[in-house]
Amino acid sequence: MSRIIPLLLITAISLATHSATAAEVTFNKHIAPLVWQQCANCHRPGQVAPFSLLSYRDVQKRAEQIRDITAEGLMPPWSPAPGHVAFANGRRLSREEQKLLADWVAGGAVEGAASDLPPLPKFPEGWQLGEPDLVLQLPEPIDVPATGRDLYINVILPLKVPTGKYLKAIEFHPGNRRVVHHAVLFNDATGKSRELDAADPKMGFERVTPPGKFLPGTMAIWTPGRNPLPLPAGLSMPWPEGSDLVLNLHLHPSGKPEQEQSTVGVFFTDEAPQRSMIDLTLIDTKIDIPPGEKAFVTTDSITLPFDMDAQMIFPHMHLIGKQMRVSAKLPDGAVKILLW
Repeated sequence: MSRIIPLLLITAISLATHSATAAEVTFNKHIAPLVWQQCANCHRPGQVAPFSLLSYRDVQKRAEQIRDITAEGLMPPWSPAPGHVAFANGRRLSREEQKLLADWVAGGAVEGAASDLPPLPKFPEGWQLGEPDLVLQLPEPIDVPATGRDLYINVILPLKVPTGKYLKAIEFHPGNRRVVHHAVLFNDATGKSRELDAADPKMGFERVTPPGKFLPGTMAIWTPGRNPLPLPAGLSMPWPEGSDLVLNLHLHPSGKPEQEQSTVGVFFTDEAPQRSMIDLTLIDTKIDIPPGEKAFVTTDSITLPFDMDAQMIFPHMHLIGKQMRVSAKLPDGAVKILLW
């Protein structure tokens, strides 16, 4: 499934501008700024990565592993193939940055002069976007069994938007990172989510995708390692009267009984939207893979009724797949790959 939702596209800037021989490369002068900028957001206590990379010892004992997995492009995690479009906040290391790591390892992974070490990065505690205007939490924890199938739990959260206010950002906090695969937020104006909730004796209701529409842009999705972002300048969301905010949680067993109680921070703005946003969902719902087929391809497309800016693409494959490609066929017949 691919969705096109707003986020400004810009070219990512390489951090590595210093040219040094392998013997000159040190952690304090060259590697620490690179690792802290590109890795530490996830590789620090309380975040999704399994170990911290905030000190020389942290990095030095994994120096060869870091060199190898960054050279292979496995870290930082960034799946889009290069050479098509440049995304804002792209995480792929440049060849110069990869070489810097390789040279550091080849030179003995030297620590370097203490005076060369920059200050540790400061990461905001708690809410990354500041104090929310409204905090919503699941009324009670969800029990996640130790084993078995994944759960798709939908819970209606009581969102009341004050008169004259618009949604600008949403920040999702998992209560238990071990079991939350991802979270999606929906706006349901149909009342169907309420009906499904009332028919289920437990809190919320089970369904892979609930009724309603994705929230626009950067407010819709949370995945591990993804930072919250407000909608771009000039964009905000009016909240339809009587609509329900539905939190869709994909939960997976961790091997022991767990509980999950997520929290959602909501940020308002006084600024009305200056442009309209729309989500375009492309999905093939009639997939029938023949037995033994190793290269099955499924497609979907849509013809745009007028010019649009494609601002954000969210590819998602729930089950097994090898690759996904999103392309645009332009009026002159040329095909531009947006994501591969």
